[in-house]
Amino acid sequence: MTALVARFLTGSQAGRSQHLKPGRYVLGRGKDCDLPLHDNGASRRHAELVIDDVINIVDLGSANGTLLNGTKINGSATLATGATLRIGNTEILLAAEGGAGELRLVALDGPQRGTSWPLDGERTTIGRDGDCTLQIAESGVSGLHATLDFNQGKVHLRDLNSHNGTFLNGDKVDGSARLRAGDVVQVGPRSFEFIDGRSDDSDAVKIPGYHLIERIGAGSIGVTWRGKREHDLRAVAIKILDADIAEDPAHRARILNAARAASRVQHPNVLEVLDSGVHEGRVYVVAPWAAHGSLADLISHGNDTPPAIIAALALDAARGLAAGEEAGIVHAGLRPGDILLDNDGVARIADLGVSGAFDGKLEAGSERPYYRSTEELDGHAADALSNQYHLGGLLYHALTGEPPFADSTARGVADAHRERRLPAIRDCNPTVPMGLERIVSRLMARRPAERYRDWAAVITDLEKAVREGAQAVIAEASHDSSIAETGAVKAALDAHQGRGRGGRALRKGRRGDQMPDGIKNLVIAAGVLLGLLFLLAFAQRFMR
Repeated sequence: MTALVARFLTGSQAGRSQHLKPGRYVLGRGKDCDLPLHDNGASRRHAELVIDDVINIVDLGSANGTLLNGTKINGSATLATGATLRIGNTEILLAAEGGAGELRLVALDGPQRGTSWPLDGERTTIGRDGDCTLQIAESGVSGLHATLDFNQGKVHLRDLNSHNGTFLNGDKVDGSARLRAGDVVQVGPRSFEFIDGRSDDSDAVKIPGYHLIERIGAGSIGVTWRGKREHDLRAVAIKILDADIAEDPAHRARILNAARAASRVQHPNVLEVLDSGVHEGRVYVVAPWAAHGSLADLISHGNDTPPAIIAALALDAARGLAAGEEAGIVHAGLRPGDILLDNDGVARIADLGVSGAFDGKLEAGSERPYYRSTEELDGHAADALSNQYHLGGLLYHALTGEPPFADSTARGVADAHRERRLPAIRDCNPTVPMGLERIVSRLMARRPAERYRDWAAVITDLEKAVREGAQAVIAEASHDSSIAETGAVKAALDAHQGRGRGGRALRKGRRGDQMPDGIKNLVIAAGVLLGLLFLLAFAQRFMR
């Protein structure tokens, strides 16, 4: 049986993939599952995938059922490569694994879904004509629509004046654009993911002392894997840089020097760098695995998280950024995924010094510069004041549910940062205190001189916002017992996916539909009490 790749197409894990060899794999919300799903619509042990001479999916008595190619299965079903499984809000494509280490495109939809095309020459042609390397015989596709050109380790997508255009990550390509691991190319009605096997394939990528388990996603400079350290089985995150970055001596030296400097920063709000180095031409950086997610996961749940919790996480982030800068390390571009959440409610800054610096490129498919400062957009390197702007942008996104100056194109976002006035946070979310809104506005001041003079001033204002916010939530809870089901404590704990004792108690109360009402009410009350203690802990921690 050919090995498979499970690609997460939708849900909070979209962009992840896991290589599957013959065997049995349990899918579900439980931490002990072989394919863990971060999806409230999934049962703890939802389904089992059996890969042998044939592929079978078995529903394990899940609450919401398992869908195969859009149809709910009754017990079990046999499937083929190219099939999709839907569990809750998560859709998973099962594709045949391509040749390890090769560059390739994988069809994400249509009749060829799951099919892989190796990019093994200098040029790959895409179009409706029969002599195209990748033929798409469908309406909306020109005879010779686009090409993929491979040169000096890089792949560029070029539109050939097609009638309907070629799109990269939703942007129309004007001329050509660089491809990176995880990018999605759309030609007519069909979409394809670009896989760079030099960093994407667990069978091809070997880092001594570590076992790669699951591809988490691709970022601005490389691919991140969930893995284990072999000598003690500690869960780790392994970032493997893009091949062309690893081959650039100056870029490679910058990343490795930053990783080594970050490993010396010992601070409770900075994620430790465990290891870094080069193996067989691949540059890698290893950090502890953040099992409880990030601010990006929190944002994906909407903007119903209490502002006091968001302010507390921002306070932790500010302290971490300050500690890094005291050690001479400036974060090159803070993103929601760089603020990681620990099981004790503490936030830690990741990728300190090893994130991708903004290169000023606003071509099709480039990352939206939602959090980039105006000075960076004008060609200047990020500094401490730029990081204030980044943090303000993340706060704005977490409090409103939308990034600042959301636009359909990277250039549109950049122009808005330079020219438009920041929309008021309280117009989007009236629950945000005016004091916290003022903090965000000052952090995101267009002129650097109008921001805070230093991180100490930022921290002082955020400490005040946390105290006031926690007191407001506690006062609300003391006057409204329904807060267990509809109020701020529930929102905070739901957003944190039930982390901590209060979250577990409250989650059990909600799941206990078969409980007698008296026991259920006691569980809910315990959840509320422990949730309030959770918030009090935040307040006490920041009043020190």
